[in-house]
This record gives sequence, structure tokens and C-alpha cells, in this order.
Amino acid sequence: GIYLATSVVMLGIFVLGTRMHERYIVYVLPFLAITVCLLPHLRSIYTGITMTAGVNIFYVYVEYNWEAVWNYLPHNFGQAIAIFIGIANIGLLFALLRTTVDFAKYPTNCITEQHTQRIS
Repeated sequence: GIYLATSVVMLGIFVLGTRMHERYIVYVLPFLAITVCLLPHLRSIYTGITMTAGVNIFYVYVEYNWEAVWNYLPHNFGQAIAIFIGIANIGLLFALLRTTVDFAKYPTNCITEQHTQRIS
């Protein structure tokens, strides 16, 4: 429970905070990794956050370190990536919030679901 709550709060601060740097999403990953060990059905959310974090950091790296490559890309390419990653992170935040609410309402169902998934 505490790792899931910490993941939600940290992801919420990253997604909803203003003037947030791209590297701050990385702090969500260790807590979410522990949560995925306890609740394996959250693996898709963990994968999505890992992918958006990687693309977000790579985008900034390319923009500031490979200016020759960046200048060959269309002018709105960077804005399109930023908007897409932002929308994906908002969707992942809401998916994690929904899971947290379900876990708070029915904690034994979440645990029972993961055991039945392993068996089948």
C-alpha cells in the first residue's frame, strides 16, 4: 500500500507540477517497481511510465547535445513529442489512480486477482 501511494503522489507531482524537469519522473520508478513485485497486474503501467521517461529524457538529450540532428527535424516535431508524452503521462496517472482506489476499496481482491493470474 505505501509503495503504491508513494508512486501515485510522485507521479502526480511530476505530471501536474509546473516547470517540472524531465529527470524527476525517474524517482517514481523504484517505488513503482516494488509495487509491481507485490501487484503484478500493474506491469503495463510500469512499462508505460518507463517508456515515457526514456523518451522524455532522450528527447532533451538529443535537443541539447545533437543540435545538427535536431535541426534536420521538422520545426514542430519537438512540440508534438512533448504533447504526446504529456498526454500519455496523464493517462498513466489516471490509470494508477484508478488502481489505487480499487486497492483501497478491495485490497483482498487485488491480491486474489494476481494469484489467479499466476495459476492460469
